[in-house]
Amino acid sequence: MTPLTPRQHETSATIPPSKGYPRGRFPMPDVRHAELAEEFLPRAKGLSGSQESAVKARAVRMIAAKRVLGR
Repeated sequence: MTPLTPRQHETSATIPPSKGYPRGRFPMPDVRHAELAEEFLPRAKGLSGSQESAVKARAVRMIAAKRVLGR
C-alpha cells in the first residue's frame, strides 16, 4: 500500500476537513484503506454517532463490492 498524497487524502476523506483535521478523516481510495478504517474505527476519538456510522457504512460498501466484483 503506497502512502496517499495530500490531494488523494482530501478527495477520498469520509469525514470532510475541519479545524482539527484540515485534510479530513478516514480516507478510503481503495479497499485496503476501507478495511483499515473499519479496523481502527473503535479507536477513533471525537466522532459523532452519525460520522461513525457513515465511516462504517462506506467501509462495508467498499469491502462488499470487492467480494461481489472480485476487485
